[in-house]
Amino acid sequence: MSRSLRGWCSMVRCLIAIICMFGFPALMHAQSENEIRAVARISIVVTATDQARKYGSGFAIGRDGFILTARQVVGDFEPARELIYVQFGSPNAPRYRAELSDCSSGETTDACLLQMSGSDLASAGVNTFSPLGCRSLSVFESIVAAGWPGLEGNELDRVQGDVTSILDNSLYRTTALASNGMSGGPVFDRSGRIVGLVKSEPNANEPFTRLMITPMFRVQALIRATPQTCETNYDPNAPSSAQPQVVLPQPAMTFVICEGQNEVRCGPYPYDYYVGCYQVDSKIAELCRGRPAQRSSVRPSEGGNRCGYGWVRVSC
Repeated sequence: MSRSLRGWCSMVRCLIAIICMFGFPALMHAQSENEIRAVARISIVVTATDQARKYGSGFAIGRDGFILTARQVVGDFEPARELIYVQFGSPNAPRYRAELSDCSSGETTDACLLQMSGSDLASAGVNTFSPLGCRSLSVFESIVAAGWPGLEGNELDRVQGDVTSILDNSLYRTTALASNGMSGGPVFDRSGRIVGLVKSEPNANEPFTRLMITPMFRVQALIRATPQTCETNYDPNAPSSAQPQVVLPQPAMTFVICEGQNEVRCGPYPYDYYVGCYQVDSKIAELCRGRPAQRSSVRPSEGGNRCGYGWVRVSC
């Protein structure tokens, strides 16, 4: 074999090795910056010192402010002496308060649900959400994961790898390496759906650990507590034109508010909520949590003390 041919063969083998190492990015759904913006940096802050004791990741799943994360991130949270904050977009972005809503039960399910104000989520510029996929993954399937490294000031990490093995249908091993702090971040499949959460055991002596996945079908009980749904049957390799829109429609709320000085005057007509004079806007903001609201009058206003009486139908 000639030297030039041997050199060409070496280049081909090198190229194949690189492709095998990094996968086929063109075949993966490219996460938009809007989708990635929904990835949250989570910090547990000691109230007395205002210093972060722990960092992790999570992701917003809808406009209502629900955030999924790993239990290893917030499972040891002490509400009597600590606060949970979330940030979106950059390490220096404003931080917002979040509350621990619920954690899944069972040793094999490492997930918790946080909730922040929907209006705060909108203020953070998060308005695009990836669909959720609750199907089983396959060995050799390609994934992309995202999360915030543990060191303060670092930018969002995105890593790609393949599933290598499945442990009791509860945990998936991958070839990807996760930096400390990525735990709780989203794991995407080829279609762009979120199919799991990053699980990585932090190691003080090692900046990276092998990325493992807690599959979304293991956290369906948590998801059912939110307005979101998680698809179980779909083709992850279907053409992008056949995939659903990234921005999920949010379930609409419709209710009637009666405004007036005395609730007894609201009685002749159906209503869901009563508010005092000039309090309609604040009630809509409370119920819609930052969602766009449309209002229409149910019936003509009636005269009365101070502000009269009105019935308003609101959808958001």
